Amino acid sequence: MADNPTLTTKKKAKRRPAYKLVQRATNMSAAVSDAFSEIESLAEEMRETYDNMDGNGLGATEKCQAAGSAADALECATEVDVPECLVDVEVHYSESVNVRKNRGPSRAARLSNAVSVLEAAKAAAEEADLVEDAAAAERDDFVSELESAIGEVEGTEFPGMFG
Repeated sequence: MADNPTLTTKKKAKRRPAYKLVQRATNMSAAVSDAFSEIESLAEEMRETYDNMDGNGLGATEKCQAAGSAADALECATEVDVPECLVDVEVHYSESVNVRKNRGPSRAARLSNAVSVLEAAKAAAEEADLVEDAAAAERDDFVSELESAIGEVEGTEFPGMFG
């Protein structure tokens, strides 16, 4: 008896992706400021979640500990000052946008977007043509500070909704 492919395979339903990538561009100053604002907002959310759970006797739960760890990691990132020679450099980056109406991005997607912006800013700074040696030194310091900030927040895990 020959194998009948219609009997052995099931038709898979097509799932729409939850996020789509949108290309954006802005200047270096706005990109860095917006990315660090988002990181700060996430840190505040996680700290508030931790404080509320800890204050209600849930401090020993895995979710509370995960919220505290996420808050600690995100609070370590301090905003990097953009050198004057790079303020107007254009930064191109991709942002994950939720395709479902009336739903914002998850915390993980928001952090991923912020890290993506910082990485794009780092790349744009490295590619910037600078005439003066002093400006090149400022750029190198800026790139180093961005790398450090990215390393502090990248890989931060957020607690799940149900545990």
